[in-house]
Amino acid sequence: MEFIQGWVRGLVALVVLVGFVELMLPQDGFKPYVRMILGLLVVLALIRPIIYKLPEWQHMELTLAKPDYPVEDLMTLGENIRRRGAAAASRLMPVERQLEEELRRRIPDIGELHIRSGDDGRCRIWLLSQEKSGLRESVWRELKSMGWNEQKIEVITDGR
Repeated sequence: MEFIQGWVRGLVALVVLVGFVELMLPQDGFKPYVRMILGLLVVLALIRPIIYKLPEWQHMELTLAKPDYPVEDLMTLGENIRRRGAAAASRLMPVERQLEEELRRRIPDIGELHIRSGDDGRCRIWLLSQEKSGLRESVWRELKSMGWNEQKIEVITDGR
């Protein structure tokens, strides 16, 4: 920071000096040449930090830091982060939405369905796609594999 302050002070002093010298120049044929030399001095003063720091920059080496841990640890870390994110999302996501996403994942051709929680603590699933035979049985099979039973959930098809 001290270097920059000194550079700016020197630049301001040089510009004031150049302006004063230009005012004192006689109106002869040498004025354009003197102005060019003064302009070069200002340009040199502007690029002085680059010239001054160049030897330091030449000795700088860009090295890639080698991790102190193997890639497998990164994979494990990534999996743990994903698992914690999924757990946090499941706590924030209503049961109906979780259940619908899981059913759609397990039974891709399930079609249209609505899931609502009742005041009695049971979830009700309305299967609106009746074209597929055995859909209700497939849904129940998946629900039971997820730990749901008839006391917790009701699957409604054909108006019941």
